[in-house]
Amino acid sequence: MAAIGPDDQAADPEAIKRHRNLFRAARRRQNPALRRSDITITDEAAVKRAVGAASLGNAMEWFDFGIYSCLAVTLGHTRCGGAGAGHG
Repeated sequence: MAAIGPDDQAADPEAIKRHRNLFRAARRRQNPALRRSDITITDEAAVKRAVGAASLGNAMEWFDFGIYSCLAVTLGHTRCGGAGAGHG
């Protein structure tokens, strides 16, 4: 069964008269009206600030990970005499 669009002439005029609400609902589903929640307004400065903050946070995380990695290796060599997990 094919969908009947607003430009489609296959619909019987008598059927349209009898089932006016059905055809109106079909047209509304094809072109829904905008709601207030569909529209998003963003401030360009706020977007730039959010991207900058996220980038700074990401850089700080990687710096923290790098410092921890170097410190863990250094402490492992100084406290354990350079012995790894396999040197028991």
